[in-house]
Amino acid sequence: MKTIKFLQYNMGGMRSAAADAEQMMNKEGIDVALLSEVSRAPVHGYQRFDAGRAAILIRYGIEGKMLHAVGETVAVRIGDTNIVSTYWSPNESVERSLLELDEVIRTNPNAKWLIGGDLNIGLAPIVKYESLNWRKQQRTEAAQTIIDSYGFAVWNDGSPTCFHMGYESVNDYTLTLGVEVRGWSVVCTPTMCDHQYIVYQIETEGAAGRPMIQRKTDIDEYTRRMTDTIEILPYDSGSSVRASATSITEWLSRVIVDTTVEMERKNKVEWWHPGLERLKSIYMKSMVKARRCRNSELKAILMGEAKVAKKRYTNAIYQAKENAWKSFITRHTAWGKPYRVIVNKQEGYGVPPGIDTGHGTTETRAESEEYLLEVKFPVLDIEVPRLPQSEYTEMEEKKVIDMDLGEEIAGSLKRCNNKSSPGSDGIRWKHLKILHKKRPKILTDLVGSCLAYGVFPTERKEAFVSFIPKKDKPSSEAGLYRPISLLSCLGKLLETAIKNRLQDKADRA
Repeated sequence: MKTIKFLQYNMGGMRSAAADAEQMMNKEGIDVALLSEVSRAPVHGYQRFDAGRAAILIRYGIEGKMLHAVGETVAVRIGDTNIVSTYWSPNESVERSLLELDEVIRTNPNAKWLIGGDLNIGLAPIVKYESLNWRKQQRTEAAQTIIDSYGFAVWNDGSPTCFHMGYESVNDYTLTLGVEVRGWSVVCTPTMCDHQYIVYQIETEGAAGRPMIQRKTDIDEYTRRMTDTIEILPYDSGSSVRASATSITEWLSRVIVDTTVEMERKNKVEWWHPGLERLKSIYMKSMVKARRCRNSELKAILMGEAKVAKKRYTNAIYQAKENAWKSFITRHTAWGKPYRVIVNKQEGYGVPPGIDTGHGTTETRAESEEYLLEVKFPVLDIEVPRLPQSEYTEMEEKKVIDMDLGEEIAGSLKRCNNKSSPGSDGIRWKHLKILHKKRPKILTDLVGSCLAYGVFPTERKEAFVSFIPKKDKPSSEAGLYRPISLLSCLGKLLETAIKNRLQDKADRA
């Protein structure tokens, strides 16, 4: 069983509310957010499923499969539980919203369901029927019929979920069928719109996913381990070169694993800074003070002060996000932070299930990745001709050494970014730099022998493929994913040496 932490919130279509919610979700470790009147502003670190003004955000690392999206109701399956986010506008007929919900539930009425959203009704016994106006009574009666027919449990405890025009109300509800909710509560803190945050937890079985992991190498320990003994065969044939290349790769990978600590990676909001925290605190205190005031004249003054504090906080959010974006897009290195953000965003998360294969949809993340690999990288049934390998002679050996390959490798490594993503062997540029500094003969002899024998080791050709979905496109279509292949740093080093020699040959010609 896996515990999933939920947040329910109506954003009011406000960008500032989306930004505030983003900080709240990352700070509290929210796994899934059910949003109403959702803003189009991005919330980083979460996969998004939309339908009209309703959305479900699922933290990367948790596997969710799109089930249904109709009107303003969206359904996603996490483990053995179907999650629904819906929005029932108070200015539109509730019958249409009920039909949308009924259409979603009828797909599998015997499954486990959790429904959350701004319903704009007043269910009993949470709300007294007599306190509702005529329009809301009609909406509630129609909704109560559907809810009772399916046997949904209502988890609200009567706490107000909305403060509008000075009045408290319960508009946001959490309904379940066959699901136990724990810790349901309204977060009593002012938000950027009229609605409050609702948080709770459920336990679901079969919720697959890979954790967000970050790896940190102990450089001192890694440097010390560079003196370890490694068995390298004499470079006297192509097969011995391949065997030695494999031995070196396995040795380096083993040392990296032994000296690297894995820890769960926490998402952080890049544009957030302490100044925003102070402005938010000022706004929250002023709003609480205004709401608690019972003198109408003083309350009006305090609400005005709270409005000014809110405006100051909102403007600061917009300015912080704009500054962060300008800093992001003005970086000059092509393989710098923008590239790393794209790659790291998918590392450990993979492709969601639900990819359309033409004969159905994939059920798991592994099936989605396997299908995309088949589509993007089809296997061609052709025989690739092999180039003849050169004979290794003392003259060629002298030629390799005379080119001062060690300094060439050192120069190539110096130009490489330590923070670039590694290939499938986990070896980064910083690991190779330390190796070459401590034991330069290892890389020099290996690269020189590969050049002399015309050998490009098989493990250098392997790539770790990460699929990046195109923005604002359906995640169920295989054609809307871009593959990025991460190659071995050792392979790139050998490619650079080959390129340098081809360039020298072209210049001499």
